[in-house]
Amino acid sequence: WNRHPDVQGEENSAHLYSMAADIYCADSHLRYRLLNILLKNFKRIGVYEHFFHVDIDPVKPQEVLW
Repeated sequence: WNRHPDVQGEENSAHLYSMAADIYCADSHLRYRLLNILLKNFKRIGVYEHFFHVDIDPVKPQEVLW
């Protein structure tokens, strides 16, 4: 994978290699519904107050939720 030159972030971030996205959630009801969808499609999910982080980085631990 090649790092996109316009993307900045933490070293080794999956975002740098177009393997991650942050998805904004307006409220807890949407967050609950969206989490059910994400769990069916991603093996790496970060849950934050106003967004989810999802990525498909194959070299990082799989089946994790933080």
